[in-house]
Amino acid sequence: MRFILFLIIVFGQRCFAQTSISIAPLVIGKAYFCSYPSDFRFNQIYSEQSSQYTPNPYYTFGAKKFSYRPSIDIGIQVELSLKDGKHRIGIEWASDASGTMSKTTDFETANTFGITVPYKTYGSGTSYFQSGFTYNRISVRYHSRLTKQNSIINLYLVPELTLTFGKANNATWLYENDTISVNNSYFHNDAKSLSRENSAYYIGQKSILAGIGLRADFKTPKNKKSLFSLDLSYKQGYKVISYSQHTTVIYDSGKVFGITDGLSATGSGLYLQLSRSFTLYKWKSKHNQK
Repeated sequence: MRFILFLIIVFGQRCFAQTSISIAPLVIGKAYFCSYPSDFRFNQIYSEQSSQYTPNPYYTFGAKKFSYRPSIDIGIQVELSLKDGKHRIGIEWASDASGTMSKTTDFETANTFGITVPYKTYGSGTSYFQSGFTYNRISVRYHSRLTKQNSIINLYLVPELTLTFGKANNATWLYENDTISVNNSYFHNDAKSLSRENSAYYIGQKSILAGIGLRADFKTPKNKKSLFSLDLSYKQGYKVISYSQHTTVIYDSGKVFGITDGLSATGSGLYLQLSRSFTLYKWKSKHNQK
């Protein structure tokens, strides 16, 4: 961090129209996206008799591609303001997360399987499994002001590049509302049985995300002092960071089926960020001095 500050200060002293350097704490909320792996066969099972895939008669499996994570991230940003705030260059560090959320609807619920112990059921037999992992990111952001300098609300267009890194051995959050099972419990009768196990994995590879966003700086009406900033941005990842695996074992009239479904996530998501800038140093260029 000291090295980054040194580079920004040196760059600022040599820049003709520089104005200030500031620091800002960040509070961030994220809605993330997940998708199916490239080899996913949508709601099909393999039949050994016909040696081909046939429609799954037991349940449907799908992704909730747009989900909210149940916590917030924090971070810090160092920002160099140029040309009286017309252009800004920021470097920020923050925690981030990648996750998936699946939705499974069973055609036969616990009641139709003839269960004799008190399992919970949820309506039509729809269950959810949500998982995610937290890691670190560094983002380089460029701000181009879209409004006049003395506006009460200044709007900026913000393209950015992000590098994710860090290690997460265990899932940061897990949520399970499963009609069939929790931690591989099951229901059955003499003719049929069905069990499901949900797992989540973090690959942990470094990944680069590209993003675009809109930032609003709010100021006091009277003396135009900074109040706070809100950023709304979208970041797109290109490598799988985490994935979930959903294994279902079905016993039906002497036949056993093992079905594995999966979802993957690249860290892509929609970000809402709240920040408050504090000026560390201000320059006066020769252009402005009398």
